[in-house]
Amino acid sequence: MTDERIDALIRRLDVTSEPDPEFASSTYAALLPRARAARVSDARRIGRLRRDFRLAMAGGRWPSASHRVAMVGLVALLLLAAILALAIAGAVRPTIQNGPLIVSMWGELQAVDVRDGSARAILPPGAQAKGVSRSPDGRLVAFWTVVGDRSHLYVVGVDGQHRRELAPDLSLGWPNSVDTWSSDSRFLATEVILDGLDRIVVADVDTGVARVITPAGLVAQDPLWSPDRRWIG
Repeated sequence: MTDERIDALIRRLDVTSEPDPEFASSTYAALLPRARAARVSDARRIGRLRRDFRLAMAGGRWPSASHRVAMVGLVALLLLAAILALAIAGAVRPTIQNGPLIVSMWGELQAVDVRDGSARAILPPGAQAKGVSRSPDGRLVAFWTVVGDRSHLYVVGVDGQHRRELAPDLSLGWPNSVDTWSSDSRFLATEVILDGLDRIVVADVDTGVARVITPAGLVAQDPLWSPDRRWIG
């Protein structure tokens, strides 16, 4: 509150022109900590720069040319830091590649180049691959084969190398479902027919070891991974 407003208030209350001592004392006690804090802040260079910046934003004048130069330098440094941060973020951002389209053509596993449409065989003819899915990192392909009353789940590199069976110790049936990969491409969750029921199996694609994660007697279908790979719904 300005002095003029205080004087107007005093006149409006029809009291003597001298302020009430208690009012002056309480006002002094309230303003003293703020004044001390401002003095401490002004004693530091960064405090003075913040003060000058606030004055400039409020339309005031900077108290000296040296402070004006310092403020311009600070703003320039902040802009440079922001530009460097954006450049670093752009440099470390991973490039996401779509990679080839993986299909099964009459049981033959093929990789189709989405740019020119050319196709190449991943496995020799006769693989009889079904239910094909590609890992998120684009390195592996999962597929099923059905032999008699037994189904087999495999993974193989997109280059056709290192084919291996998952869950070889389980007698699985494939119910024509779509397998789902964990976001790190390490695990594969799949719906299978086991002991006559639809259940969910999770397989480690590196070791081939698989485990049934749904309780016996519970029918479960179409698994989905949570983003943190901790849950399957």
